Amino acid sequence: MVSAAGAPVEVLSCSRNGWSTLDQLEFLREHGPELDLDAVVIGMVSNDPDLRLAEQRQLDLRRSPALLKHARGALVARLDVVLAHVDETYGYKNWEGALYSEENSAAYEVVLDELALTCREASWDLSVMITPSGPHAKRRYESEFRVLEGLLDGAGIPHVNAQDALVRELGHLSRSAIQANPVNGHPGPLVHEVLARVAADLLVARGLIPPEMK
Repeated sequence: MVSAAGAPVEVLSCSRNGWSTLDQLEFLREHGPELDLDAVVIGMVSNDPDLRLAEQRQLDLRRSPALLKHARGALVARLDVVLAHVDETYGYKNWEGALYSEENSAAYEVVLDELALTCREASWDLSVMITPSGPHAKRRYESEFRVLEGLLDGAGIPHVNAQDALVRELGHLSRSAIQANPVNGHPGPLVHEVLARVAADLLVARGLIPPEMK
């Protein structure tokens, strides 16, 4: 987006699938100095408070018969929901809920403080964008987003929540219309386009790029 406007800006994508805020902090500490950074913009999702303290217990059907290959994901998801109702230590939803426990939240607060300190000492302008998976995430994750925003405020980290923009621009569409593809429920191009515009607005508000370069 900024490149198309001719902005003399280099953007580095340093994300990895499955990373949490703790992983991002460790990466910045190890590799940030060699990257000559001016600013750090972190995309945050609801399971980023994972500090490797809670085990994620889910069914593993990787050795299931070939016949189940294409149905495996949907089957696991449904069985996990059933098991989660009878065992509070089981299933993705219960695991994610544990990330917002009093103990984990207190430890996560320390990680955010260390993240802010690391960037401040390196003179990197730090900001966070909460990136929901789509407009429909508002009902599912609104309480978690409020907790994250409170923790970010406590750490003095500037932030923006992309939820309202997603609801405004894509709220009229079905989930299937905005997901990556029919068998992958992760955000697709339409969601990423909205997130890119929110990120550009954030960069303008932080004074990192002029408005005409959005």
